[in-house]
Amino acid sequence: MSESSSQMNVTSEVISLGSAPLQGQILSQFLGLGAEVSPPQVDSMEARFVGRSLDVPNMFFALNSPDGFSRMGATQSLDQGRAVALGFFASTCEGENRRAAFQKLTQAAEDWARQRGASRVVGPMVMTTWFPYRARLWQEDKSQIGPTPRFSWEPQQVVGDEFLWPENGYKILEKYHSKGLGNLVGFAAKLKPSREKAEAAGFRAHTFADLILEPGSRAELMRGLYDMSMQSFDEAFLFTPIPYAVFESLYVTGLSALKGGPTSLQHAYLLRSPFGEPAAFSFAFIDQDYVVIKTLAVSAKFRGQGLSSAVMSYSCESALAAGHDRMIHALVRRGNISETYAGKAEDLWEHRYALFAKNL
Repeated sequence: MSESSSQMNVTSEVISLGSAPLQGQILSQFLGLGAEVSPPQVDSMEARFVGRSLDVPNMFFALNSPDGFSRMGATQSLDQGRAVALGFFASTCEGENRRAAFQKLTQAAEDWARQRGASRVVGPMVMTTWFPYRARLWQEDKSQIGPTPRFSWEPQQVVGDEFLWPENGYKILEKYHSKGLGNLVGFAAKLKPSREKAEAAGFRAHTFADLILEPGSRAELMRGLYDMSMQSFDEAFLFTPIPYAVFESLYVTGLSALKGGPTSLQHAYLLRSPFGEPAAFSFAFIDQDYVVIKTLAVSAKFRGQGLSSAVMSYSCESALAAGHDRMIHALVRRGNISETYAGKAEDLWEHRYALFAKNL
């Protein structure tokens, strides 16, 4: 494996590009898959984080072979450094050439992980679970309504790339799913008692759309979301805490990507205690006529009061008022308590995903 220069030559060997921040032509080629793309033209999460310094060991790899350009990144960010996340895989190669490129890149990344003292590699995962991760298991789709939509917040890998991981010795570490659910009216009715109980206790709901308009309330919203997320996910699978600045950047990026601007946040709610403390939130938005329940979190101080159901009730009622009668419980880990919510509605379809791992 050779070190990169300012330009990537055509070679059959994997090139180590170095760690973030990638710059100049190297950044352009990594993001543009070998095309002549300048960084200002690239508008993606990858550009925002590959082009800046990261606070954990990382390395990026490329293979600029006669068959096409391929890339991968490795980040020593999991299990206190004992595990390395492999992500960013993309390739202009097809068929056997794509398989060969993936194999060479994972071998290079695994060698780097061993040198760093890691004992496991996990993928696909862009840095940590705060960023895109999991592979769509296309062959396991289930549907009661025929073909189902593809959503931008789902794993975006090329169909067939999910098989590259087991072909290279990786085994399923965990499974996840998203469910499309109908009869939102009935679902909301089952949540209503929790909402009424919370209101009677003095809790009050506010939409993200209202809170984000003023700098002061926006800052308070972001800080509340951060604190509740760190508390709620502290024991979650492969959880890695991130600095507030990174969290804020992620949420601002995600909120900016929603169609309709601030009005898209009218279905996302923050629940405050009688004393004004952030108590729970539901990050929800409309996508292809579904209200997507992306994140539910409750402050540790207010757990055990049914507030997750209460705050989700606001999101569902808001969606119904806007004329939507379907929802998606998105990217839920197998066995997670959130799965119980799906049992309160009518199943329409299910998309499944997996995270793979390999012991070194």
